[in-house]
Amino acid sequence: MGCQSSRIPESSQEEIIVGQAESLLSLTKLNSETIDKAFSRFSNGVNSGPHELKESLASLGIDNSFMEDSQSPINKFFGSLKVVEENLYPVKALCCLGILLGKGTPHKKANLMFQNYDRDCSGYIDKEELANMIYDIHHISLGLVQLAIEFFKAKKLKNYKSELESARPFSENALKLMLISGMENYEIGKQEFVSKFSSKEIRKCTSASGYRLFCLEFLNAGKLYNLI
Repeated sequence: MGCQSSRIPESSQEEIIVGQAESLLSLTKLNSETIDKAFSRFSNGVNSGPHELKESLASLGIDNSFMEDSQSPINKFFGSLKVVEENLYPVKALCCLGILLGKGTPHKKANLMFQNYDRDCSGYIDKEELANMIYDIHHISLGLVQLAIEFFKAKKLKNYKSELESARPFSENALKLMLISGMENYEIGKQEFVSKFSSKEIRKCTSASGYRLFCLEFLNAGKLYNLI
């Protein structure tokens, strides 16, 4: 695969603005594996507190001063990943963010995604773990649109975000079915998962921009068949 990237080039006006917002996080210039190691290192294996998140970002050379400003759009974005009542950031969500925004081939990102969501280290991703993964991919990909709305005061992106939300039932179900098709007990092993997730049909979902494109494809299909 060489230097092939999984990021999907998008030329729509909306995606150009969202792409600029994504670059504000300074993760797009880093390797997904590097980001994964940093977020995992400064955690208890399940969650990171605000201090641990600061250390993770600092270790990656990322300015973490935004965390001191409660009104910062970037702080609000990270806050959207947080378990509010515990003031903790789930490591799987942070690592998923790194996978979606960082550099890497679809195959390497698929490997990281499996490692991230096989939380019980069983060698399989079960139905619940798969649901958590798909939720995080969708939540993060749309959260980045909200970041663009708030940082650039881009109200015109609200319709774009609404469109993506309306596609959620179709895109999430489609991704689940593509991954577990032919699997027993809704469990999928690493080799099969990596093969499917890095396939031509799904590999776009290894980046946030690609997942949004995936959503729009199913939104358009739903409209075509009068399902939406």
